[in-house]
Amino acid sequence: MTERVAIVPRPAATTATDGATTIVTTGGRVAAPSAWRSVAQRFVESVSADCGIELRVVDDDPLVEIRSVAADRMPAADVLGISPTGAEPADERSVVEIADGRIVVSATSTAGAFRGLTSVRQLISASCADGRAELPALRIDDAPRFAWRGLSLDVVRTFIPVEGIEQIVELLALYKLNVLHLHLTDDQAWRLQIPGLPALTDIGGAGALADRPGGWYSTEQFRALTDFAADRFVTIVPEVDMPGHARAAITAIPALAPRTEGGDPVPPGNLLLASHPGVMEFASTVVDALVAQTAGPFVHIGGDEAFGIGDADFGSFVDGVRAMVLAAGKRPIGWQETARSSVGPDDIVQHWLAFGPEIASLLAAGDLSKVELPPELTVPREMLDVLLDFVRRGDGDLARAIECGARILLSPGSHLYFDRPFAEPPADPAQRERRDRLGLRLYRPMTLEQSFDWDPLHLIDAPPEQLAGVEAAIWCETLPTVDDVMFMLVPRLPGAAERAWSSATSWSDYRERLAAQAVTWRRRGWSFFESSLVPW
Repeated sequence: MTERVAIVPRPAATTATDGATTIVTTGGRVAAPSAWRSVAQRFVESVSADCGIELRVVDDDPLVEIRSVAADRMPAADVLGISPTGAEPADERSVVEIADGRIVVSATSTAGAFRGLTSVRQLISASCADGRAELPALRIDDAPRFAWRGLSLDVVRTFIPVEGIEQIVELLALYKLNVLHLHLTDDQAWRLQIPGLPALTDIGGAGALADRPGGWYSTEQFRALTDFAADRFVTIVPEVDMPGHARAAITAIPALAPRTEGGDPVPPGNLLLASHPGVMEFASTVVDALVAQTAGPFVHIGGDEAFGIGDADFGSFVDGVRAMVLAAGKRPIGWQETARSSVGPDDIVQHWLAFGPEIASLLAAGDLSKVELPPELTVPREMLDVLLDFVRRGDGDLARAIECGARILLSPGSHLYFDRPFAEPPADPAQRERRDRLGLRLYRPMTLEQSFDWDPLHLIDAPPEQLAGVEAAIWCETLPTVDDVMFMLVPRLPGAAERAWSSATSWSDYRERLAAQAVTWRRRGWSFFESSLVPW
């Protein structure tokens, strides 16, 4: 019999078994192979933070036993996509058996053990009361649907201190997400220290959007953050956005851009041109530093929204930077527009240019002068032609990337941009002002149910084996604090995790399991939107 349990994302199979319930209380013992003790310790720390039950790592007579088993003893799994660690893909399978006062977690890798223990900690937290959790007899067989499951986080428009990023990493780990893609540079600021170019952070990192405080990450901070994430089986993928969105770099190093007679950067003033003296040398210095600070095999080179640059200049710049990344032994990732360069099977192209049915219907209409704009579309009519042309070109970019054999990372704005306003009212009326204030009004508001209603295999016309994975994104134009970022991520991000990890699931089933997660969020002190569609 398949059981519904309070786990997000939904496991591959959950079966009720014979046996007595298992009680988890403070003092419970956790044992693991010596090489896996760090995974056991992380589990103990997480359970303590989730619900206050204090477990301890021991060598014998455990309540929770973590076992390393041979791959052929585990249920088979067909995983799509690319692992962010470079494995093809990493083995994240686990089997959890709960009965008669014992919990056994079996896996072939530390990553699999961590994922299985994450299911256990969710069960403990959901049933914890007065320092005691009671778990029914179950067998949980689990494996991911996609190997790459991530979040792209904008730390430019709002600078997020290290402790804020660590909080978001904890959120990712709780829902078995394994990538944090940090958008580190843009027009507003430059956030990563580049040895030899101190002006990038001293000047370029001093501010943020509007009057928000600035800041940047030193080499040491970034390394420590990478280690913190890796301990939770999250890979950090850094992005330096070029050749567009480079105003902060040009402000810090004025020689990077051609100038008007008045001394201002030639409009639009935020482009790096490969033909301009010193630009490719600058790009090489940045790539070298980025590669040196990146533990994983991937580097994101940006490439989006380079308005005002010709296709030849754009392709020349992107191809030059791609070659630098490949020569350094890393694999390049670029936004959808980078398909206008010489992308191939070694590239990952990140699909984002999708904005929902209201934009799709306008694209189909052709002549906008005869079309009545949908009331939910807040784009001014005079800007609409520019936007629609941009989206049309993006469709061609995606088709070209697929034709060239590049792997496609799914981040469609239609469902995975989490700075989109919430449509439904909050369950708590005190949240109404915040709900109305946060979120970019360019996007049509969506309910939590609507944002859950999609499937990665049905988004684009590409062979499943060409998909790299799934990655949500959040941009901070309207989000001035870490709490605001969390408010927009939670509870949407668990839904993205569900779609990336699990096969087809229903909203009615998901919303019940999601509701149980609020216990942990409140105990952790995490800000979240209390959607009126969920029985919190």
